[in-house]
Amino acid sequence: MSKCILIVDDSSIIRAHCRSVFQRAGYETVEAWDASQARTALKTLEISFMLCDLNLPDMSGLDLIEAMRDQSGLAELPVVIMSAECSLDLVKRAKRAGVPHWLLKPCKAEELLNIARRFAGPAAEA
Repeated sequence: MSKCILIVDDSSIIRAHCRSVFQRAGYETVEAWDASQARTALKTLEISFMLCDLNLPDMSGLDLIEAMRDQSGLAELPVVIMSAECSLDLVKRAKRAGVPHWLLKPCKAEELLNIARRFAGPAAEA
């Protein structure tokens, strides 16, 4: 069974880039353009890892992650923030919310694959 990565970003170009990289490596992907779609996917699908933009149209990615951490079954889901924006205060807040890594946009394919392997594991279970 393949690992499923949830890509949350309001940019269709960023989602398409991430989807292409992950799918070529053998991962399944699901996309959400805002926090509402992400919450629906998290409730209805088996997600192995979430890659989340910081700035979403309906709420910040950090607000979404903090809300997830209070939900049964989602508290331990590996999540990485992906953003062009980065400050010490944001990174500290992300760490408190259990975000172990921050990717700066634009992300190279190699960076995305390294993060997926680190947090989702291999693309297909042996």
